[in-house]
Amino acid sequence: PSQKISTSLRLNMFNSFRRLGYPDQIFYLDINPELADRRISERMERESNGAQTDREKWRHIHENVKNLAELRKYYLEAIEILEKEGLSVVRVDINDKTKEETARIIEGQIRPHL
Repeated sequence: PSQKISTSLRLNMFNSFRRLGYPDQIFYLDINPELADRRISERMERESNGAQTDREKWRHIHENVKNLAELRKYYLEAIEILEKEGLSVVRVDINDKTKEETARIIEGQIRPHL
């Protein structure tokens, strides 16, 4: 139902539910929806072949290229609004990054503030 209202209003509603305001730093891990879908499929395939993973994976209803692309669009709209409000958003392109590389990038952004 929230898709019928603007992203800005959705963010304001979310913020009022939290009652504490927005966080100091937001990290947005950006990935191409097709690649995300492929990674999900590959992980599920590894698990079905008995590979050890950190947690069991099953395909959620939104985990398809069309819905992932739509979700990405809404996230990018929200980020634009948050940045206009003065919030710090770090966009991390993870299309060609491993989990470890992604963690190092985020750590590099956080460490100077500790």
